[in-house]
Amino acid sequence: MIKISEIIFNKRTLFILLLIFSANQLFSNENYLSESEQKTGKENPIFSNIIMIKFKQNYSKDFINNFLSKIGIQKLEAFLKPEQSFTMNPFYINSQSLKNQNLEDIILREEPLLRSYFVEYNSTKNPEDICKDLLLHSDIVEQAEPVVYDELLGIPNDAIAGMQTMLSTIKAFEAWDYFEGDSNIVIGISDVGMLQDHIDLTNSIAPNYADIPNLQDDDGNGFVDDYRGCNLAFFEDNSIAGNTYHSNDHGTKAAGIAGATYNNLIGIAGVGAKCRIFPIKIAPKNSTNLLYSYRSILYAAQRGLKVLNCSWGRNKRPSGFDIDIINYAISRDVAIVAAGGNNGNSEIFYPAGYEGVLGVGEVDQSDQITGTSNYGSHVRIMAPGTGNWVTDNNIDGFSQNFGGTSAAAPVISAAVAFARAKYPYLNAVQALEFTRLCVDDISDKNTFFEKIIPGRINLLKIVETDPMTLFAIKPKSSIFKHTDGEISDRFNPGDTAILIIKAKNYLGEGKNIDFVLSTVDDDYNSIQVLNQKVSIDLIQPDTEFEISSFSFKVVKSETRKIFLRVDISNESGYKDFFLIPFYPTNEITTFENDAFKFSMGDRGSVGFAGKSPNLRGEGVVLKGIGNQIWNAGFYATAAPSKSVSSLWGNSQGSDFASLKPFIKPQKNISIFDDSFAFSSDRIGLEVTQEVFLPAGNSTVAKISVNIKNINDEDIYDLAAGYYFDWDIGPSSDSNKVRIFSEAISDIPNSENITAELVEYAREMPIYCACASYSTVGIAQAAGFKIPDSFTREHQFMALNSGTTFQFSGIADIGMVVGIKFPGLFQMKSVKSFDFLFGCSKNLSDLASQFRNKLLSTEFSLTSKTQLVNISPVPARDKINLTFNHLLSNNLEIKLFDLTGNLIIHNHFRDVSEKTYVLNVESLNSGIYFIQIIAGSQRYFEKIIILN
Repeated sequence: MIKISEIIFNKRTLFILLLIFSANQLFSNENYLSESEQKTGKENPIFSNIIMIKFKQNYSKDFINNFLSKIGIQKLEAFLKPEQSFTMNPFYINSQSLKNQNLEDIILREEPLLRSYFVEYNSTKNPEDICKDLLLHSDIVEQAEPVVYDELLGIPNDAIAGMQTMLSTIKAFEAWDYFEGDSNIVIGISDVGMLQDHIDLTNSIAPNYADIPNLQDDDGNGFVDDYRGCNLAFFEDNSIAGNTYHSNDHGTKAAGIAGATYNNLIGIAGVGAKCRIFPIKIAPKNSTNLLYSYRSILYAAQRGLKVLNCSWGRNKRPSGFDIDIINYAISRDVAIVAAGGNNGNSEIFYPAGYEGVLGVGEVDQSDQITGTSNYGSHVRIMAPGTGNWVTDNNIDGFSQNFGGTSAAAPVISAAVAFARAKYPYLNAVQALEFTRLCVDDISDKNTFFEKIIPGRINLLKIVETDPMTLFAIKPKSSIFKHTDGEISDRFNPGDTAILIIKAKNYLGEGKNIDFVLSTVDDDYNSIQVLNQKVSIDLIQPDTEFEISSFSFKVVKSETRKIFLRVDISNESGYKDFFLIPFYPTNEITTFENDAFKFSMGDRGSVGFAGKSPNLRGEGVVLKGIGNQIWNAGFYATAAPSKSVSSLWGNSQGSDFASLKPFIKPQKNISIFDDSFAFSSDRIGLEVTQEVFLPAGNSTVAKISVNIKNINDEDIYDLAAGYYFDWDIGPSSDSNKVRIFSEAISDIPNSENITAELVEYAREMPIYCACASYSTVGIAQAAGFKIPDSFTREHQFMALNSGTTFQFSGIADIGMVVGIKFPGLFQMKSVKSFDFLFGCSKNLSDLASQFRNKLLSTEFSLTSKTQLVNISPVPARDKINLTFNHLLSNNLEIKLFDLTGNLIIHNHFRDVSEKTYVLNVESLNSGIYFIQIIAGSQRYFEKIIILN
């Protein structure tokens, strides 16, 4: 039952939402944001005026409609209509075949879809900002995302490519001698559209006899005239319902590969032989932006199509909405096949990369992987693509000018249909896994890809092999542990990692199975496999199990992605493998509590680290709202004109080299220096960052920063701080910035403290800020409009102008907050400051959190740099520790080696001496880390020992 409090709208909230959704342009038939219209740093192109919303549980449809109507929503379309669900409509069960389907699983998968909607609104506001605003203002919205439009994955090719035919390569002719498919098995062709009247396709279409073409939805499935095809775009583009024609013949070509009419003396034969097709048009006319891509998966599930071909996809972040739809389709026994991508690299394309989907790579007619085909963990089967004969948009037209993984995917879709026709007892995922195993090994034909390329489909093996004589093993998840049992994805050179794999066997019984671990794409030999083999005597059919455990040693730093390959074999000659992506020395760590989450790079970046395709990180996330930044990171300047940065440094982007990552010991501490900077820019700094995020609901984090002059000469006029490119509110170009006076008023030593606030320029209760504090330096805070290029002049001005560099207008806003240490910075000496950053929906709450942390001495660096003097440097047989101003009589001293192993641990109580000596004469030469804890005082330092 809905509580009365749940249907009372806060007037201020409603007013804000009305402003955001207010109509200021007419809604067009199809809108999407051009590159120039998208916000700075936008990952993927998205449709304007369309978003996806999932509401929280226990809200009625009437309540949801009332809520949306009050904020100007024009159109609402449920992912799954109640009358089409087993949950809400008991009579629906009687109208559906549940062969190979589990009713309990279907109901479980229906639940999130019944409260998810595609929503159109009438506004010029950016969809991503609308989503952010809904999450901010509404307590009934669980999830909101823009609609990313997927891309077609076919590429034109020269008509004379590939003289050997695809059908011969995959042994289709031999297979058809034994079995010709089944017309009851229907392949959905989810694509831009298809020419239904093509002479070699028209008789391959499996009509939906429950819905005749009369401009009505006769079968009540929510789709008008889906008799010989479903036109999902007809409401959008005013085209004819049920007519799937599109001026782009991408879908017509894919359809011909899978299902051109077999044995009709005309044109070509589809791989599926007697299996039929059903076209689903997912793009409006005159556009190849695939607005209805994932909705076509829902349609296939509701119609009961046994296979769905998706010759489309995109490299993007995984979406919860996508996953809900795919899980539902799988529960309804739809086998989904998707193109693996045409980037020629290992970037994961979706939907091919989602669990339960079979991703397809492309080879040419000679079994060579094409230069454009993606590969990696999400591509698990290969098929010929370029050079395949296809149907085209001429009513009697055929050509060879098609290729890419778009052309390879329908080969596999037809093969899966063939398998489902031959073995109707297989469910959707079993059919995919069985088809994946019916391949020829082509690794010897692909020298540079021999350890990463899966097999190429062999249709004859499908008809010759009993599926349940094979076992089909697929990983579900991977767990990495340190030798002490701690789960982590962060390892240092010298660390030993334990790998445990959760897997499932989808087919028959497996006996005496060996699993062997090796590496792929590890060009610099960063991994040394230790325990490479795990053997399991018996794995039962359709069961989950654990492969435990492999071990390997990280011997070199490698921040790029490699693959761990697990080969599967037994005495009967069975062979298979799978790949697990892995970053040997991942360079980013995420800190998180109940309300706030952010990532930190080992080399000074905040939010993200690396570059595409290895860009990683969560950003700076206010939970319930989302990421608030585009990028951020540490930088420093010094006289006369030197500047080093984690964001715009040398040709690789960063001037910093990692000396101590955010790993054990002290996983909240990193150390880096500017040795990667060009010699003309290098200042000679070693920077230690210590990150603090309290547990609970704190949304402000603290970084204590130590900067050491590692030169053999002095530095002058050092300034250091953090650059933040904020991206908050309904529109990133509607931000304003100012000194955050509420956070620093009445705090002593105001010259040494400053804070900067960014907020939405209109009604928008979300605020983000940064602050800096030091006992000896001059606080710096600059707020500015993001320039096209943050030049050296900008860098110096922002860190050397006190608080005078302030932009007073409304724009896309950035800020720099830090400390300037004017004058002499002696060699081998240290400068320190504290830096805060955080966000909140409430301004006074944010100010209070900042004030409390600035006033707190719990983690203050004020005493940190005065706590101890260490000599000699470098150390040899002993280390002398001379303490100053100890605030506690409880003293703890630890020494770690570079891999995080504890070497020395001394604990002193009732401390009276000022000097302590550590005997290190038995230690090898190298880099070590010393940690000192005296009550609330903390010290962490790199030590070099030369013995």
